Amino acid sequence: NPDDEDVRNNAAVRAKVIQMRENLNKMARAGQGKDINDESVSAFFADDVPSLMTAIQNAIMFIETHEEQTGKGQMLKTPLADDILNQNASQYDFYSSTFRIRRDNVWEGRLTRFSVDEDPDGIPAVRKIWELNDKLLSKRNGSQGNSWRNITQWDGRSLARIPRDSPGFASFTGLSPDNMSDANLPGNDSLSGHGAALAFYDWLNGYEHSYQQGKDFKRANILADLGQQGVVMVSDPPVGNGPPGYNKWAEERNLAINKQPPMIYLQTNDGILHAVEPDTGNETMAIIPPPMLLPSRLATMKTRVYGGGKLNWLDVNVDESDLKNGDITNIRANPVYLLDGALISRRMSNRDGSLWGTYLFGALGRGGSGLYAMNADSHSNPRFLWYKEKIGTELASMTASETVPSLSVPAQDSSDMFWMKLGLNSPKPVPGVTGAPGAAQNFIALTGGFEKTLNLSLNGRDGAVLMLIDPEDGSVIRGFGSGEVERSMRKGKGEVGSAPYMGMMISEPTLLRSEQGNEYGSYMTGAVYAADNRGSIFGLEMEQENADKTVTPISPKEWKLKTLATLQSNQELSAGSGNSYAIPHGITALRKDNAIWLSGGTADIPVTRDHAHPDGKLYNASQMIFSFKTEQSQTSVYTRNDLKVLRADETDVYNPEDAGHGWMINLAQARQGKSAEYVSAKPLVAGGVIYIPTFVEKKINITNPDILCNFSPRTYGEARLYALHADSGAPYWGEPVGRFSTIDGIKITGFSSSNQGGKTRIVATYDNLTGREPEIDKRLGAKNVKELSSFMIDQPTQSTVNMEPGQDMIYYWKKD
Repeated sequence: NPDDEDVRNNAAVRAKVIQMRENLNKMARAGQGKDINDESVSAFFADDVPSLMTAIQNAIMFIETHEEQTGKGQMLKTPLADDILNQNASQYDFYSSTFRIRRDNVWEGRLTRFSVDEDPDGIPAVRKIWELNDKLLSKRNGSQGNSWRNITQWDGRSLARIPRDSPGFASFTGLSPDNMSDANLPGNDSLSGHGAALAFYDWLNGYEHSYQQGKDFKRANILADLGQQGVVMVSDPPVGNGPPGYNKWAEERNLAINKQPPMIYLQTNDGILHAVEPDTGNETMAIIPPPMLLPSRLATMKTRVYGGGKLNWLDVNVDESDLKNGDITNIRANPVYLLDGALISRRMSNRDGSLWGTYLFGALGRGGSGLYAMNADSHSNPRFLWYKEKIGTELASMTASETVPSLSVPAQDSSDMFWMKLGLNSPKPVPGVTGAPGAAQNFIALTGGFEKTLNLSLNGRDGAVLMLIDPEDGSVIRGFGSGEVERSMRKGKGEVGSAPYMGMMISEPTLLRSEQGNEYGSYMTGAVYAADNRGSIFGLEMEQENADKTVTPISPKEWKLKTLATLQSNQELSAGSGNSYAIPHGITALRKDNAIWLSGGTADIPVTRDHAHPDGKLYNASQMIFSFKTEQSQTSVYTRNDLKVLRADETDVYNPEDAGHGWMINLAQARQGKSAEYVSAKPLVAGGVIYIPTFVEKKINITNPDILCNFSPRTYGEARLYALHADSGAPYWGEPVGRFSTIDGIKITGFSSSNQGGKTRIVATYDNLTGREPEIDKRLGAKNVKELSSFMIDQPTQSTVNMEPGQDMIYYWKKD
């Protein structure tokens, strides 16, 4: 205390005490995510134990739920050189995305390109080529001119660069002078020409403007976090290896010579769609897509509502002594969801195949309930096509001839009403094509996602929808909600919310390849499958088998969505329990012996912590892996009672002569020191085998990681990788591995597959939870790729990988 008698009487000691107290206060404010000069917040001293304990509890809660994480480590669609097709390529690239959570600031994103070289024994050596945030920082310059990013918006004809002083930029960000007042700014720079819109433009370019000090500082990080699989590689397919019909079209236009180089597109949660050259890592364009043109949407990054509809700018208040080399590491910006959903690309033709185009489709994920589309035929001039999003009771929409979105209430008999059933659009949209040669029908399969309130009594309403969308204009070809599922296939009480009525459609759809016997057959879709949070699995057949065994497409007007199976038991259905058996990572579909096997697994749904979900989870009644057999002749809904129960630690199997329609494996229940086992990523089908990753979280003591206890300040656990035959549940690897292999200290977050050199190869990406290199079971033919947080599994087969349309896969190409 600087006022203690012994301290007060010694000027030198008192000055040091005052400085020490101020330093402690600044440290405390920084630790609480506050402005370090905010005098309303101070450190907790020994005489205020209750406040200290409350702060510690809040900190522990935050640490438990917010930690550095990796994304899905995506393997992007990359160009395949003609001269190495079906040969033993030894060099290829990975793109890995990660992010760091920040409490009172925008989350920091990373996108890194790695080059992998394999020696003759298949051992990979990894080199880092570039990291996108480093590239963005290196281009930053403190003066106007060409050093500014190429920030663009749609002007009704093309993507036009936004000048630094553009009044249009101010209006669509919601940062126009009409929305600001002197009282909202810490200083009066707005009166001297440095308004909020200009400060925000500079923020996007890597600078932080302090109104209190009237100067700019460098941001330490420019790239925001990527959302749910929000990155794709777009390139021209090699002539001769493209989709049916494309080859002739490409040859007529001499695209073998005139093709454009590839481009990476990624969308991030600061509302930007980035176009990045894969060779150099240079950003060619920072696109602000139409969903971000709604007033004040972008402004949520740097403002908060101040009152009277005014916006309060989040300022940086630092002293010169707190700066190091002109950089600030504690930038103030809101961590928000803007462009949080999946970004997908697809090359499609029009109905008669006379014109081909490359399309981008961006979902908003947790940022909203909608989708936008662009044409990426020319990377120098991508073209906006359409945008639709449910906002409250209105539909936001924008066409290519417009410059800003409009809001309207769709008519009750309009197909746009299906858009009004969307929840937060986290599930990945999946593109496909059906019909017949010369009369193709392209579509985007889009499921409903999470409802914002997570009120399970509303199942059958918000988030309960499967839409087939026309990629040209966003119109709904066919939509199916709980009222449109074929009634003859239902069981239960018949009330909204009772299984197998449609619940929240939280997983991405799965497409099954067509059986049509023509050159288009392998490219077209024969059926669409999707699952909800109640364990119900739905199927939509797009073709039918005729009496002469030929297969022909079904007209969209005749499409019917059927409830095929549910993980609810007969007893649960009779009681109308409506227990949750969420299948958030989706299912696989495999055709075998005139039947379709639908396989997958369950996991709890992570949600926002509130009084209804204090643990941040929407819990399932139990966790399981399952595989249902369905046929065109199916006339009733299969339930969990129709599945033979197999043991995870045994090798018993389901046989065709067994009763029922498939099999299931109950995953390990929670026990002391360990959580319940659950599926951690979308299953993958390769070579007729389904790979399903699970995770078992362990509670550890940070002072002694070998001692299990009931308190966990961070995630730790083990991955289990199941490799099973879909039709029997038999282990693919056999003894001594069994149904699954255990890998300690990692959590598998995604799969990809390729057929490099004629060998089926599975690539699994994972979160490394220990910092040590995990020991992958060498009996699986696995090779580590440590720097990438991934590993590869080789299958001893020369067969082509069974890839479904729209599924992620790796192509390899030869570098110059």
